[in-house]
Amino acid sequence: MDWGNQILGRPILAQVKQDCQQFQTPLSSQHKQISIIRFLPPSNISGVEASGYEAARISTEQKVKAFNYLRLSTMVHPLSPETSRQDFSELVERLNHEESTSGIIIQYPIPRLLRSLVDLIATEKDLDALRSDSISVPATAEGIVRLLEPFASSDATIAVVGGRGFVGSGVVRLLKERDLEYFIVEAEDDLQRVRDADIVVSVTGQPELLDERHLSPRHRLVVDSGFIPMGNRIYGDVNETARSIPQHCTPVPGGTGPVEMAVLMERVIQRELNSELQPWTYTGMPYLNRDKVAEIQGIYPIVRILIQVKADSIDAIEPEMMRFRGKDYELVANSQDRTVKVLDQHGRGELLRFGFDGMPQFVGDMQPIDYEKWSRIRERVRIIARNQSVNQRSTNLELD
Repeated sequence: MDWGNQILGRPILAQVKQDCQQFQTPLSSQHKQISIIRFLPPSNISGVEASGYEAARISTEQKVKAFNYLRLSTMVHPLSPETSRQDFSELVERLNHEESTSGIIIQYPIPRLLRSLVDLIATEKDLDALRSDSISVPATAEGIVRLLEPFASSDATIAVVGGRGFVGSGVVRLLKERDLEYFIVEAEDDLQRVRDADIVVSVTGQPELLDERHLSPRHRLVVDSGFIPMGNRIYGDVNETARSIPQHCTPVPGGTGPVEMAVLMERVIQRELNSELQPWTYTGMPYLNRDKVAEIQGIYPIVRILIQVKADSIDAIEPEMMRFRGKDYELVANSQDRTVKVLDQHGRGELLRFGFDGMPQFVGDMQPIDYEKWSRIRERVRIIARNQSVNQRSTNLELD
């Protein structure tokens, strides 16, 4: 499936690794290690709850790879779900006092009776901002906000789905610090509210919570931070069939996971070496604001008919332009000069150009089959215009 313009985390992580190569030797000479505590799943769980423990296992493996790249050793402590408060406290306190331990990370999910003991992590070793009084935020939250910043113009509104959770509250905190407009939606709320936003961040961990009912081409960016391994698949918060609807979307996997690793690697270097390493930034991709999307959506009846049923992908390719790709044709709508170019997908170039009013402006290498299709299109556009009161002169699509 074509997901349109994906925002990939792996290239960001690759660049951060390249930038961090110079620090491998200094870190290695310190003989420090990162300790990761992970709880094993209880024997009587299944479904989404069990997937949380599997996600923690995979995340632990990715962290080990990231820290090993920096030539830091990593000690993983797998604990039983029945671990007592005393045993857990003693482990954390021991790691706090170990001079060789540079950072302590505790993977969620954490047994309910032990969660308050997370605050025992020494402040200087709280690499992932787990303490309730941390001055920082979780690495995933920081990475998410860095991704969305290029899309968050002054007129943007951000919906944070799951904004009261561990990662979500970190995202909200950073948005507030940056004076960005946002609102929180929880999984049990009316998710239709998401349609009012320009940017959507979903951090619920509930498989395929958001779908065609909630997402729209007016969404400049959807950040899917769900990672739910179930069966032979890894699910995100966004239904796979809806990923091509927004202008940009992070994939699962390969989106926010690598970004989290990139942030953690930076934090280790900054803490251990007092480095002036500049935080990585994301430059963003072209997007259309809500007014431009609304304007271009005026041609949707023609688009849907031309490419037969619906667009396989919809991409913003410049601030004024949106591209619709279909099986035989590709349309490029330009809201600045109010034209639509019809390009052949099989090498014939531009076949037709028409205005938003439906009037043709250019006819290129059209074949009989193209005329036949446009004859049917013209009649169907008339029907749509009549039945849905589409405000455009699409009945004038004459090609002769």
